[in-house]
Amino acid sequence: MKKILTLFMIIFLSGCINFGEEIETTSPSLAQVERCRIAMHIKPEVELTPLGFKLNASGIDDAIWFKFKTKNINIEDIFYKDITDILVLKDEYRFHYNGDIKWWAAQDKLLTGGQAELPDAKFMNIGIDKTTDGLIIYIMWHET
Repeated sequence: MKKILTLFMIIFLSGCINFGEEIETTSPSLAQVERCRIAMHIKPEVELTPLGFKLNASGIDDAIWFKFKTKNINIEDIFYKDITDILVLKDEYRFHYNGDIKWWAAQDKLLTGGQAELPDAKFMNIGIDKTTDGLIIYIMWHET
């Protein structure tokens, strides 16, 4: 009986645990952009204009959606080559995301993209939209 009660309490209380916060904005702060640069291995010299940030830290594993634009630069110059293998990026990539992030707007676009494996069981889904003004970069980063 004691084991059943303990199991019940674990299940009941696990639904009440708050692991972290959920944040969504189209005006990311400098700290939020810096968090993305570090987690997503974006080189500090890449000049970018943030367009959106969403952090889901309410579960055991964090997930971050980050959208930004940058000038027309080589894709190879955005990420650290020794960490992020851009060879996984292919043409005609589609983001499969069923969420409700209104500013994301990558679902119906054919992008250059793919999934990159990162150290410590982390991954990034990367989508790159080449426009006349530069590049729009969509990154969905997550831990497992």
